[in-house]
Amino acid sequence: MSVERDQLATSHTTSERNLEYIQRKINAFKDGTIDGFIQGMRIPNHREMYYYNQGYDFGVVLYNKQHEDSE
Repeated sequence: MSVERDQLATSHTTSERNLEYIQRKINAFKDGTIDGFIQGMRIPNHREMYYYNQGYDFGVVLYNKQHEDSE
């Protein structure tokens, strides 16, 4: 069984695309977390709205938890 060079390049490209896809989701979550925790304002349209909103909610929870503990 032999593997062609193009097959290896294609699978590597697919892996890179998957990595970029995952990285976009992580970045959206991080953007939302920062906005929820530090800014306190939600951006109305983000490229990855679902993951941004998840991060925003997480940031707000962290913010509230921090202020509960300081009182």
